[in-house]
Amino acid sequence: MAYKLYLDGVLFPVAPSKVTVKINNQNETVTLINEGEANILKAAGLSDVEFDLLLPNTEYPFALYPETFRNARFYLDKLEELKFSVYHDKSISKQQEVISYQHDSFT
Repeated sequence: MAYKLYLDGVLFPVAPSKVTVKINNQNETVTLINEGEANILKAAGLSDVEFDLLLPNTEYPFALYPETFRNARFYLDKLEELKFSVYHDKSISKQQEVISYQHDSFT
């Protein structure tokens, strides 16, 4: 099974070996008079996405280049652009569209 990592529509040449997503919540636990506990469920907070990337400065035969080879600076600039655009754009739908992780099955 091969994986591909897209960020904001840009295919990264080498997919990370793993992507960890932590969905932060803002739930509260309160102690009741009878010494029991109750959870007050609230909407989910921002999610943390963590991964390690190989950003090649030279072409590798195992890397994916859909159009043409791009060096590491291109991808670092894209990540920096996303960092500032997502945090300043309060649209949740925008944040959900930024990261997509897909896999292809080979038979």
